[in-house]
Amino acid sequence: MKDIISLLYITILFSTQLFAQWNKVEEITSPFVYSALFDDDNIYVGGDSLYISRDRGLTWQASVPTGQAIELTAISKFGDIIYLGTYGSGVYISSNNGDSWLPFNSGLGSYAEFAKKFVSSGDTIIYATDGGGVYILIPGSNSWQQYNENLPSNIAWTTNDIVVTNTNIIL
Repeated sequence: MKDIISLLYITILFSTQLFAQWNKVEEITSPFVYSALFDDDNIYVGGDSLYISRDRGLTWQASVPTGQAIELTAISKFGDIIYLGTYGSGVYISSNNGDSWLPFNSGLGSYAEFAKKFVSSGDTIIYATDGGGVYILIPGSNSWQQYNENLPSNIAWTTNDIVVTNTNIIL
């Protein structure tokens, strides 16, 4: 019985240590994390800047794709392109794993520069905004298209989350 209790104690001790592995990352100075993308060994974290780790979080470098500190609220990767949504400056894209960024706002209307989320449906990218509606990017196109048909303005214009299931898009 004493052996069983000792074994149980050791098991609890080690399992507690197993789940207590969080460490504060000093290189990430933003008080808020709005978005994250995990892509193989690369991690992208959006706060007031973009923080990139190329070694699974051991080291970090800060990047400011917009040229100024701004909330980076949505990050996704589709194919070889990373899409970065900001809260106030629209969408930026990178085709070189975040080494450089280009604005990608063609076709976006008023208030569409306030990103909430990117999702995909097949090879089409759907972009949800806070106040600007829903947009899609069709493959081969270099411009976003509004995707608000039949949605009441009080729903379509402020989309907090969006999910694609089989043939349905749920806001």
